[in-house]
Amino acid sequence: MSLTAPSSPHADLTPSGDDAALQILDAAGAMALLDDSVELYLDIATAFQQEISDFPARVAALMQTNLADATRALHTIKGLSLTVGANRLSAVCRQGELTLKEVQKLAQPLDATGQRHIVESLEPAIAQTLEALQQTLTDLAAPPALAAAPPTASPAQLQTLISDLQTLRKLLVQSDLQALDVFVAMLSRHTGLDETLQGLDQALKAFDFGKAVVQCDELIRRFGTTH
Repeated sequence: MSLTAPSSPHADLTPSGDDAALQILDAAGAMALLDDSVELYLDIATAFQQEISDFPARVAALMQTNLADATRALHTIKGLSLTVGANRLSAVCRQGELTLKEVQKLAQPLDATGQRHIVESLEPAIAQTLEALQQTLTDLAAPPALAAAPPTASPAQLQTLISDLQTLRKLLVQSDLQALDVFVAMLSRHTGLDETLQGLDQALKAFDFGKAVVQCDELIRRFGTTH
């Protein structure tokens, strides 16, 4: 008897519940685990982008010849996904890995329906991740727009601004939504800096914490040399 997707306890690979709430790409959180290195993240994410481009087809071929190899491939992409912050894809790979482990434990083959179910679950997760990766890599690789200089800011005011940016940055790399409230407070405290903080404001409104981290770095670097 062959094992089909519906008869397996782990066969439903469509993210639901907690898995469905996972971010497609948490670049800021991933960078936090890489000592906040944008350059290292760019290298890893670019390689990952190439690695997963044909992954559903590779898994499909492996499932036809060797389920153990297919299981290992899913396990590998599951871990690499976490490295770049592709949390939803990692969850889909985890569920696929569990399905194949269950099949092997029962010493039963996985029929065409079960194989197709795994591939069709991977395909949208891969597509969403590639789209998010491409946008993030483009944003991170592009030099941040120069912020307008604060009008007649004193050295003490600049130091306070830099301190606030550093506090905000720590929250951003942790993907902490408190960063949004902290930024609103910053705008109230540093009146007249709307234009200076425009790029940061746009990144936060888009919930693009990775891009916001880059903006913070640029502002800290620029204004840290003006006093």
